[in-house]
This record gives sequence, C-alpha cells and structure tokens, in this order.
Amino acid sequence: MAIAPITHESVDLTLGRDGIVWPSVLEEYPGGMTVKLGVADNYVFPLPFIPSGMVVIQNTSTTEWSLLDVDMTDPDNPTYAALPSGWAYAGCVRASKSVKEPFVSAVYAGTANDKAMYLPIPVAVKTAISAALPKLTFKAN
Repeated sequence: MAIAPITHESVDLTLGRDGIVWPSVLEEYPGGMTVKLGVADNYVFPLPFIPSGMVVIQNTSTTEWSLLDVDMTDPDNPTYAALPSGWAYAGCVRASKSVKEPFVSAVYAGTANDKAMYLPIPVAVKTAISAALPKLTFKAN
C-alpha cells in the first residue's frame, strides 16, 4: 500500500508579533466572523495574510464586516484609506490569519501595542478608532 504525500503551504502568519500586539484583551467579537478583504471597488488585498492589529470596520446598514483598505505601494509607509461612508470602526484583528480563510476575531476593548503591529495605524486613524471605541487604547511598551 502506497502512502500519499501530504503537502501544506506554509506561511509565517505571526512574524513574531501576535503575542505582543495585545497585552490586554478585555472584549472581542468571537472568532469566525468572515471579513471582506477591503471595501473599494477593484481593491486587491496586498498581503498573503491578515495581520494582527489590522483595522476592522462594519457596514452600518448590512452589518457586513470588512478590513479597512490599505495601500502598500510604499511598504515602509503603508497608508490606510479613509473610513468609507456607511461604515463604522469595529475593532482590530486579534490574531494573524491567512487570507484564504478570512475568519477573524476583532478586539474592541483592551490595549494594543501599536508599535508591534505589522501594519502601523496612522495617528488620525487611531484617534478616530479611540473616539468610536473608547475602551480600545493604543500604547507601546
């Protein structure tokens, strides 16, 4: 009897950061919510994984979940898009996940170490998230 080889595509999802992105998680939407990989028409998600700390938004009329679009044209300076009309900040991704299985948990209360995030969140976006989700704070070690 022959044994079939087992292959598995390996992607380092954590890049060693997930463990330090969230020093404190108080409340989160349970894992398993499916997120769209962006809102804008013809948007192509620029990474093979969804990094911990990435901004999650929710459509206010359909309750659909999505990641906030990000421009990675300059990898040293990723830029988040403006919050689209009809969407609200819902939290940030708790743990990195493959884009092939975009089921994530989003933290909406706790402390995020934003300096440990793979995709840094600009000050203006952090301010808007903090206003919308006052129990979610950003604090570097």
